[in-house]
Amino acid sequence: MPPVVAVGGGLALAGGGTAAAGGGIAISGTTAAWILGGTAVVAGTAYVASNPDVLPSIGSSSTATAGAPTANIPALTPQQRLDRLAKIREIAKGLTAAAARSCATGNCCHRTVVISKSRSPLSAKHIEEAQAEGFPSTLTIDRAGASARRAASLSGIPTKPGYDRDEYPPAVFAENAGAASVQYVPLSDNRSAGQQIKMGITGAPEGCRVTMITGP
Repeated sequence: MPPVVAVGGGLALAGGGTAAAGGGIAISGTTAAWILGGTAVVAGTAYVASNPDVLPSIGSSSTATAGAPTANIPALTPQQRLDRLAKIREIAKGLTAAAARSCATGNCCHRTVVISKSRSPLSAKHIEEAQAEGFPSTLTIDRAGASARRAASLSGIPTKPGYDRDEYPPAVFAENAGAASVQYVPLSDNRSAGQQIKMGITGAPEGCRVTMITGP
């Protein structure tokens, strides 16, 4: 195994990796870590960033660059995400069945909301990642319960300056269930996505089904 040396406060990685001096980025083959609050965290194949503003989502394999964030920051452990996913998928089954029964009587409502990757790239990324994990893409509007669901989903997750705690599914939908996927997303990116959702469902009645997708 090649020697590894940390210079000037950098992080040395085992397993044949390299080290970044000062606040740089270090790549370590198949092992990665990042520094969050002074602690190095190993997270699988990805990359190392000592700048918390460019921390990747777990499982990301893209290369970080200095400046604007290029990836979201996880707000949940992998096990928490799995537990939340199981709860939401069960609730989503019941809501889908109820919507089908309603449509069978002619009471159908459906909209599609597209979140722009150019306007809200990291919010769009969160949607894509959550849906790929199994979180539902077709959701049910329930504005009345939004505040309670948001409070439950974000309970125990601290705020972070410059970031929103982004939920998927968003709290305005019943499938959020107080158990949403949560990632830290830069404020401007997330607020833009929120406006896109608001515009997309304006005038839609409670119970309307909305398919959430990403696009240009």
